[in-house]
Amino acid sequence: MRCLGVVPGTHRVDVVHRPEPGLPGAHEVLMDMVECGVCGTDRHIIAGGRARPAPSEGALVLGHEPLGRVLAVGAAVRHLAEGDFVTATNQRSCGSCAPCAAGEVDLCLSAAGSGRGVGGMDGFLRPRLLDDGAFCVRVPPHLAGVAVLTEPLAVCEKIIAQLRQVQRRLPRTPWSEQAGGADWAAGLRFLVGGAGPIGTLAAFALRCHGAEVSVLDRAPADSVKAHLLQRIGVRYYCSEGATGDELAERAAAAGPVDCALEAAGSGDVCLALWRALERNGALGVLGGGHRGESLVPPDELFGRALSSNLALVGSVASNPRHFEMALTDLDLCLGLFPDAIAEVVSLRCDFDHADQAFDPGGADDVKRVITLAGA
Repeated sequence: MRCLGVVPGTHRVDVVHRPEPGLPGAHEVLMDMVECGVCGTDRHIIAGGRARPAPSEGALVLGHEPLGRVLAVGAAVRHLAEGDFVTATNQRSCGSCAPCAAGEVDLCLSAAGSGRGVGGMDGFLRPRLLDDGAFCVRVPPHLAGVAVLTEPLAVCEKIIAQLRQVQRRLPRTPWSEQAGGADWAAGLRFLVGGAGPIGTLAAFALRCHGAEVSVLDRAPADSVKAHLLQRIGVRYYCSEGATGDELAERAAAAGPVDCALEAAGSGDVCLALWRALERNGALGVLGGGHRGESLVPPDELFGRALSSNLALVGSVASNPRHFEMALTDLDLCLGLFPDAIAEVVSLRCDFDHADQAFDPGGADDVKRVITLAGA
C-alpha cells in the first residue's frame, strides 16, 4: 500500500510502502481514508529532517488531520458503524497517568510529542488504516465537506476552553455571566496573531459565539485571506514589514482586548499581543517554532502580569472532546458563514500531486488538503 512519508535525515516527501491492514480487533476501527490536511507541523518535520518513525520503521508516514469512512468496526466499538464518516485524534498517550485516566490524553504526563504522523507512530496519509476506536470521532454526514478542518479547529477549541476556564475568575463579566450560553463571547474582544489555518479557524470559532475579533497577519490587506476574514466580520490588520515596536502599535490599533491568541510562531507577535491586553486579560499561545531575533523583556512580561493581573496559557494537541466541540462549531459556521468556511480549504490535490500541498503557502493560502480516494 502506497503512503506518503519522510525518511529521517531527508528533507522531502517520498512514497513509502506499508502492508494492507487486516480486520479490526475488538476495540479497533478499519477506515478508508478520504482526505487529510497538511499543516506547518508537517512542513517543519520535512524541513528539519527530524522525522521520528516507530523503532521498527525506516520512515514516518505523515498526516495528522484526517477524514475517513468506516469500513468495519470491532465488536466492542459502539459509537461507529460501517459507512460512517470519521475523524481521529493524532495525540496518543501512556494510558496510565492521572490525565489519561480522566480522558484528557492531550495532557499526558509522559507521551508528549507522540502521535500519528507527528512522531513514533505512522500517520493518516495512506489509503486505509486500522486505529483504536477510543480516538475516533463520528462525523455527521452533512459536515463531511468541511470535516477535514476538525483537527486544527480542535486545537483552537482546546485553548479557547482553557482561556474561558481561566477568565471565569472575573465576576460580573461576560466570562462568568454568559459562560453557559451559545453566545458566551458576546461583548468580548479578541485579538488573534496569525491568519494561518489555526488563527483563521480560531477567528471562525470565536465569531460564531459572538466575539468581536481582530486578526494581525503579514498577508496584504487586499489578499484573499484578509477578505475571507472580513466577510465573517473580523477586523484585519496587516503586519508585513513591521518591527517589534511597530507590531505593538498595529496590535494596539485593535484597541484594548480582553483576550489574545498567538498563532503566528513569532516572539515579536507574542509580545505585541501581550501589550495589547486590557487589565485582567489573558493570552493563549499556540504558535510553534517562534521566529525572530527579539527577546521578550522579562521586566515587561512579568511586570505587566503582576501589575495588570494578566494570564498566559500555553496549549498543544487536543482530545476527542475537543473534536466534538470542533464539529459543533463547524455546524454553526455552516449555518452562519457557509461559503466562507468552505473556502478555508484553499487547495485540494490528489495523492500523485501531493508535493503541491507541502510547498510553502502564499498570502492567499490557508489550508491545503490531499485527497486519498483511489490512492
